Amino acid sequence: MKFGSPCLFVKDVQQTIAFYIDAFGLDKKFYDPDFDFGIVMAGDAEIGIASHEAGNRMMPEKFPQPESGNPQGVELAFYSENVEDDYTKAIKAGAKPLASPYDTPWGQKVAYVESIEGTIIGICSPVDEGNNEPAK
Repeated sequence: MKFGSPCLFVKDVQQTIAFYIDAFGLDKKFYDPDFDFGIVMAGDAEIGIASHEAGNRMMPEKFPQPESGNPQGVELAFYSENVEDDYTKAIKAGAKPLASPYDTPWGQKVAYVESIEGTIIGICSPVDEGNNEPAK
């Protein structure tokens, strides 16, 4: 078995797909209006986006109904060569700022926003594989 992709269950699939395209430059792979499900591409990786109704159809009487409509305990991280610019772009596309860009002790620059459907998005510089120790 190997990992496939994450899937976000949201209130408005088409609006969420448009947000990810505008905010992060992702590409739409497809959208099925009858099932209200689509996939966006982040490079070679896929992110599924499905409506709560699609969740009910796939998991009858077992789909956990979100109280706030927001995914809980989920972060999607996007690697960026310019965290500041991509953070600003995401906010202009409708994201809510959570943490403006800052440097971590291990040398990575990170920022956080909340997407329009409530997913926490990390905008991060790539991790330097040679640096496994916190900066001093």
